[in-house]
Amino acid sequence: MVAILVFGCNEDEFLNEVPVSVLSTKSFFETSNQFGQAVNAAYSNLRPLAGTNTGSGVFWAFGEMRSDNSTFQDNSIDKSGHVYWNADEFKMGASTGAIDLQGVAWNNCYEGIGKCNIVLQYSEEKEYENKDRYIAEVKFLRALYYFYLVHWFGDVPLVTEPANSYLGAFEGNKRVSTDLVYDQIVTDLNDAKQNLPKSYTSGNFGRATEGAARALLANVLMWRNQYSDAATELEAVITGNDFPLFRYPHVLLMLAECYVRAGGGDPVSLVNQVRDRAGLPALSTVTLDNIIHERRIEFHCEADRWDVLVRTGKAVEVMTAHGQQERANRPTVIRGDDFKTIRILFPIPTSVLENDPTMKQNPEYL
Repeated sequence: MVAILVFGCNEDEFLNEVPVSVLSTKSFFETSNQFGQAVNAAYSNLRPLAGTNTGSGVFWAFGEMRSDNSTFQDNSIDKSGHVYWNADEFKMGASTGAIDLQGVAWNNCYEGIGKCNIVLQYSEEKEYENKDRYIAEVKFLRALYYFYLVHWFGDVPLVTEPANSYLGAFEGNKRVSTDLVYDQIVTDLNDAKQNLPKSYTSGNFGRATEGAARALLANVLMWRNQYSDAATELEAVITGNDFPLFRYPHVLLMLAECYVRAGGGDPVSLVNQVRDRAGLPALSTVTLDNIIHERRIEFHCEADRWDVLVRTGKAVEVMTAHGQQERANRPTVIRGDDFKTIRILFPIPTSVLENDPTMKQNPEYL
């Protein structure tokens, strides 16, 4: 009876206890260290995009293999790499084999976005050390993942809150215009740049910095033809940090392009800084074509070329000529449908289409 009475008096408290063997998402987010672990997890989805022992290396496949910087040599004995020559020769479908490049891209970007959304949601309820910086880091990462998605797939679902139910996940899985996605990217980056540090100690090297946020924001603004605004962000960065996402020559050449397009500064000195470091003679004048060429040789095999060709509107022209050259150089390998249609976007993965019948394929692949 005593035992029953004791349990009865504490019934509400007893029923609300979290089982010691179960750690829910909500109960996990208590300390700065726990939020830091969640932020680190949001970075982790960049690894398969960059390429790991088990990943495909989406960046170089989409950024270099897709462009005129490289070709995939046909191997008549081992056909396991066909996914790469399909990307190279504009023959990708919704599913292209054992290594599903677009599936790796889509899934990892949205997994990373989901992790960012969770950190942002639970940060609203807590006060903890490094809160402003952690929020800025995941806003930068969310912007970065969406930046890749709109370039690779065009209109995509815009998800800024964690899905709280199975049906809720499908309700938010509707493609929206790239303009709306860009608006969110700009908002996130403008927030992030305010609270990201200019640099880190060696133990945190590689995390998002203010310079990285400003450089990515400038790149987005250039995609939107806002060159004067982009120049303002780049001018704030132009004072030797190097960072993995953008190297200092990226900043110089991007700013030079903004000056060529919108005025406001001297593009020649910026381009010549890059050429001087490489031991090349200085230019007396600079055109947009000069800058595009400098980017091609400076960032060769750094997944930059395709992005530049699409943004500057030269992809179809350049890749059509590249296809003709490939046909002449490798007549026994290049087939009739290779390079036939220069597709700007990539196909929505088969797995996405199968899981959600309301999701529509990009018109280029219908």
